[in-house]
Order: sequence, then structure tokens, then C-alpha cells
Amino acid sequence: MAARGQSPWVIAAFLVAGSVAGACLMYALGVWAFEPLIEPAFARLGLLPQYEEAGVRLRENGFAALALVAATPFPLQIGAAAAGAAGYPFTAFLLVITVARAVRYAVLAGAVALVGARAGDLIERHETTILLAGAAVFLVIAAWMVFGGR
Repeated sequence: MAARGQSPWVIAAFLVAGSVAGACLMYALGVWAFEPLIEPAFARLGLLPQYEEAGVRLRENGFAALALVAATPFPLQIGAAAAGAAGYPFTAFLLVITVARAVRYAVLAGAVALVGARAGDLIERHETTILLAGAAVFLVIAAWMVFGGR
């Protein structure tokens, strides 16, 4: 964002649009590919019961789970495909992905707007710390969602 010489907010808007479009394609792939490809593989491996339980959890806690996936370093494509395969409602999916990605890219655009080109240097210099902190937050919230109700 800082290197492009354009408004970071415009770049952030394009990033959100592209990210949401890609997530929608992965959601559709999850819907389309589950029955012919994924379900038979899970059945052969004896994983259908675990998958079905994960699907129930996704439908119950989907908003929080998808927001977490969309806002952290976890690959959004995996979460989007899983949401499609689990039958998570598309309108809710679209809402949470759009909001979470908008927040994520707005934070980056805000950093660039505040400190300019130094934002890229700061992010690169602390990349490992940011990744580890994001992964830790992701794991804590994921563990709470999975084990919190037990």
C-alpha cells in the first residue's frame, strides 16, 4: 500500500473486493465438490462422523469462526470451502467475510495512512511477531469455540 503511491483506502477497497470474490468462489467449490469428491474420501477414511460434528459446530458458531479465519493469517480459502461444504448460509457467509476482510484491510490502510512508507518496514520487521500473535489469538479462540461448551 505504501509503495504504490495511491490512497491506501482505495487499495484496501480493491483488496476487500478481490478477497470476497475469491472467498465466494471457494464457497461454491465447497458446495459443489463436497458430495462428489470430499464425502467419498472422508467415508473411505472413516472421517464422516468427525466431519459432520465439525459441520454442526460451524453452523452453530459459524459467524465467529469465519470472522476469525477472515481476520487472521489462517488461509481464508480453507474456511470458505468448509463453510460451503457444511451448508453455512451464503448470505451470512458473505456478510461476515466482507466485514472481517474490510476490518483487516482497514487496519493496514490506517497504519499506512498514519506512518506512511514506514508501515511496510514495521510490518516486515515484526512479521514473525505479528504472525505468532495472530496464530496465538486464532488458537485460543478456536479452542474456546471447540472446547468451551464442554
